[in-house]
Amino acid sequence: MKKSTQYKRPNIIPIDIILFHFSLIKIEQKVKSILTLAFVFIPGIIGILSSIDWVWFVSLFSFVFSCIEIYSQYLKNKNIFICHSPEFPNFFINIQPSVKETKAGYKIVPIRTQKDAILISDQVDQYLRKSINKIKLNLVDHKKNIIYSQQSRANFWKDILIQKHFEARQKKTMFFNEKKISLLTTINPKKLKVDVFESDYYLSYLTNDLCTLNAEDHSNEQEPDLLWQGASYFPCEELNAANNSSSIPRRMKTLESSLMSNHIGGNTLAFTNSGRLILWRQGKRAQRSVGLLAPTGSGSLNFEDYSRLENKNLGNLVITGMERELLEECHPSGSNIISSKDFIIVTKVIGFYRWIGKAGLPGFLGVTKLAVEIQDMAPNISEIDNPKHIKTDYPAENYEQLNSTLNELLSSPEKLSVPLCANLICLKNILHKEPQYLKFLFQINK
Repeated sequence: MKKSTQYKRPNIIPIDIILFHFSLIKIEQKVKSILTLAFVFIPGIIGILSSIDWVWFVSLFSFVFSCIEIYSQYLKNKNIFICHSPEFPNFFINIQPSVKETKAGYKIVPIRTQKDAILISDQVDQYLRKSINKIKLNLVDHKKNIIYSQQSRANFWKDILIQKHFEARQKKTMFFNEKKISLLTTINPKKLKVDVFESDYYLSYLTNDLCTLNAEDHSNEQEPDLLWQGASYFPCEELNAANNSSSIPRRMKTLESSLMSNHIGGNTLAFTNSGRLILWRQGKRAQRSVGLLAPTGSGSLNFEDYSRLENKNLGNLVITGMERELLEECHPSGSNIISSKDFIIVTKVIGFYRWIGKAGLPGFLGVTKLAVEIQDMAPNISEIDNPKHIKTDYPAENYEQLNSTLNELLSSPEKLSVPLCANLICLKNILHKEPQYLKFLFQINK
C-alpha cells in the first residue's frame, strides 16, 4: 500500500505560488514575464556560444533588474499581516439561509464556543442517507474561470499567498497547493444530479478563508493601512461595501451563486470493532482548527478522488475521500498504509452541512466502522497529534453509551472543531429519530 502523508517544509522559492499567479494574470502581464526571463537567459546563452561581451552585459543588466524587482516585492509582502476581521463573529448573528435552502429545511445552528455557525437540514440529511448513491455527478469547467474573472486582484492574491508561504516556513506548518473537487449545487431532496468543478487549495484559501479575515499593511506601525476587508466579500445577498453593519439581516448565497471555491469537505467518525469512538486533535501544522478535537478522518476531497471513480455518483465520491483521509490520519507519517479492506468495514454518509465561518464551505458527515482496535492506530503527526493528557477515545458499545458520549462531548465544545460539532449534532439527531440506521456500529465483526 502507499505511504501516508509526510510533512514537507515549503520550498524556499514558492514555485507553486508563482505558477498559480501566472495562471491568474492577464495576457499582457504573462508576455511581460516571459520577455523578462528571455532577456535574462537568451543573451547569456548567445554570449556563451559567440563570446560577444556586450550580449553578456544585456543578460547581466536584465538579471540585476529582475533581482531588484523581486526584492522590492519581498519588502512589500514582509509588511502584510493577516488578522481576524473585527466584524466577526457578531456578523453571524443575523445570517439566515438562502430562500432555496430555507425551502429545503436548512437552519442556522450556532457553534457559540467557536463563535461560529453551521447551516444544516434534517430533511436533507435523511434524503442523503437513503439516496446519496443515486445522485450523479456532472463535472463543469466554467465556474473556476468565473471566480477568476470576478476577482481582478491577481497581484494582491499573489502577495497574500507569499506572505502565507513565509509564515508557513517560519512556523513549520503545511501550506501547498493541491487540486480539489468543489460543489456547485445546493443539496436538496429534489436533486438527482449535482454539478462539481475542479478547484485547488490556494483558491479556497483566497475565497472561503480570506473573506472572514482582514489584510493590513504594517509599513507604518502607528497607522496600519487596511488592504482587504473580508466582510465586504462575504457571500451574503444583502452585503455590500457601503453597508456592512453586523446588525443588518442577511441571507447566505447559495452554492450556485457564491463566488467562493467551496471545495468539498469530508468528515467521518470512526468506531473500533469493540465499540470505541476515536477522535484526533488537529496538530500545529494543520491549516484549520489547530489544537481542537476533530473527526477521526477530516479533510477536503481531492480532485483525484473524483477522477479515479468508475461509477461517478456523490456517495462514491464522498466515501472515497472520507476513507482516504481516515487512512492517512490513522497511520504514522511516512509509514505504509494498511489496505482499506483490512482497516475499514464500512463507511456511511449521515449528513451534510455548510460552514458559515468559512463562507459556507460545504462538507459531508459520516461514520465508519473499523475492523481494528485503537492499538492498531497511530496519528499521522504531519496533520494531527495525540497527546497523553487529551482524551481521544470514548465508549460507544451501545445506544446508551453513544448517547452519553455525545452529551459529554457536546457539553464541553470549547475543545471541539466546527466539523466535529457538526458531525456530533447530526449523529445525535439520528440517534433520537432514526436509531436503526446506526445498528451496524454496535455489531462486533469477527
